[in-house]
Amino acid sequence: MRGLPWAQSGYVRAAGLFLAVRLFSVGVLALMAVHSNRPLLDRLRSWDGWWYLQIAEHNYTGVSHPMDISGHPFPDAPYGFFPLYPAFTELVGQLPGISLTAAGLIVSTVAGIAAACGLYRIGRLVSGPRVGLLLAVLWAGAPMAITESMVMTESLFTALAVWALVGVLERKWFLATGATVFAGLTRSTASVLIAVVVVAAVIDAWRGRRRWQALACVVVAPLGLLGYWGMVAVRTGSVTGWGGC
Repeated sequence: MRGLPWAQSGYVRAAGLFLAVRLFSVGVLALMAVHSNRPLLDRLRSWDGWWYLQIAEHNYTGVSHPMDISGHPFPDAPYGFFPLYPAFTELVGQLPGISLTAAGLIVSTVAGIAAACGLYRIGRLVSGPRVGLLLAVLWAGAPMAITESMVMTESLFTALAVWALVGVLERKWFLATGATVFAGLTRSTASVLIAVVVVAAVIDAWRGRRRWQALACVVVAPLGLLGYWGMVAVRTGSVTGWGGC
């Protein structure tokens, strides 16, 4: 890839293919929305999107009429939604002329591009550039990939998880640590990522490769998830009482 113009690099191709697949998918959703007489934006911010937009606008304590899965009032329900995505949405939404819905879609799109580039890098490391591009396309078109273009955390979490794995594969423990910490502030499924990264770091430390960086990763990588869970426990008085949302 060295010597090629930036516009011809594999990362740009991966990002372009990702955006092309996502644009086609959103176009199909737009046609379906017209057919069902439902606004496209309402579809793109439905499901968990409502919660994230409420948190971005009002914080956790200002969500309108929070309820549990059964429809009963449940003030602690917002804590089931992790803080990094709504924080980024709120930040982007402060730009002039950007609504919170648009901000959430921008965050998802940028994160999706980052994820596609990370997948390309992993594929290139393992089997070559073509495999990397194939990974980006397959992820962009996977079942339920529409969530990658909605106000939801899928793109952001995938980007962080992918770059954490890049850090593991390349033994760049600062990258792996930072991405894992932020993933822990995005979704509870980061628990699996943490286990993978920590085990890999322990093995690398045992073999004597960049031992102190690897050991620091073992200690720091879980702190995002554990920190959020600890905050929730303090706020709600329970470790699991908010999990019903």
